[in-house]
Amino acid sequence: MNMQMNGAITVVTGGNTPIGTGIVKSFLLHNALVIAPVPDADAARLLRQETESVSSGQLITILTDVMDYGRVNDIKNCIQELYGRVHLVVAAFNNNQHSKPLLDIDLREWQKAVDENITAHFITGRVALQLMKEQQCGMFVSICNADVLEHRPYASLTRLLTENQTELSVILSEEVRNYNIRYYHLFVKDMITEKPAVAGSDAYTATPQMTGDHIIKLYHRQTENSHQLFQYFPEQYACS
Repeated sequence: MNMQMNGAITVVTGGNTPIGTGIVKSFLLHNALVIAPVPDADAARLLRQETESVSSGQLITILTDVMDYGRVNDIKNCIQELYGRVHLVVAAFNNNQHSKPLLDIDLREWQKAVDENITAHFITGRVALQLMKEQQCGMFVSICNADVLEHRPYASLTRLLTENQTELSVILSEEVRNYNIRYYHLFVKDMITEKPAVAGSDAYTATPQMTGDHIIKLYHRQTENSHQLFQYFPEQYACS
């Protein structure tokens, strides 16, 4: 059994997304306790199905609405009461693709996009980072799926949301830098979410589970430039 995360209390919001599921599986394989807030019972069931082959670690799914600050804050209070602290929080929400021109986007679509791509990240970050400030330590990772930009460069709303996510990370990282909190904004690219990477394929191709392994390396400062806010996976992507 790999024990790199033995005893670590982790939270993965968006654990029911393809990238989030891979991160959860990686953490479990490294013997972490993983708390995964999910929107409904079906999402919890699917996440458990995807990770049922893993015998190490412990998965706790919690049904909640990540858009409800009060309910997310209740989870924080439960973590404090049961475990005393949290070591690592990952926000792995989908970066949704919006290909319409801005002037053609319905206001309901706009609000939904802002909620899912900005507000959810903010609420997760606000609650998690407040807890880490209280405990004077912790690590927070915000995931940005760069594929939605790479393959559709003219998706105006997608670009706008991604840039605002990035700026949100810049601001939050500045606000917590004096509290012994490590904040990372991790750009991931060329994710294979339907099947494993095939030997001999593009060297930049990676799986969600490999993303989780990379975060664990960051956690243990086993990567180059682990002091920098912006991180890239695969790491070759930073040079491409």
